[in-house]
Amino acid sequence: MSFVLGFYVTLVVKRWWEQYRLLPWPDTLALFLNAGIPGADERQRLMRRNVVRYAVLAYVITLQRVSLRVRKRFPTWQHVVDSGKIFKCVFRTVKTITWFAEKLKTAKYKLRSVGKSRRY
Repeated sequence: MSFVLGFYVTLVVKRWWEQYRLLPWPDTLALFLNAGIPGADERQRLMRRNVVRYAVLAYVITLQRVSLRVRKRFPTWQHVVDSGKIFKCVFRTVKTITWFAEKLKTAKYKLRSVGKSRRY
């Protein structure tokens, strides 16, 4: 019995560790950006910072849909703006893109339901 339990625990921990390893980390991206956009000028620094900021924002948006803890931390877009993860000018653009994506999703479901009702 202990052999089967040990095998099960090993399997669960291995799956958890693989999921943990697959999470993207902004540190890796920042290191690649530092190598790809060299220089200590203000322009290069701002470019690297903005790319990392957008990557973290995309990660937060993705985790909002998956993780309950992230959804509780950032329940609305205003909470993301208030935390400093996104600027208000970028917020308007993201809000427009999100609105457009929701409209496309709604249209897709409407077309799918119309297509089902016309089948013979």
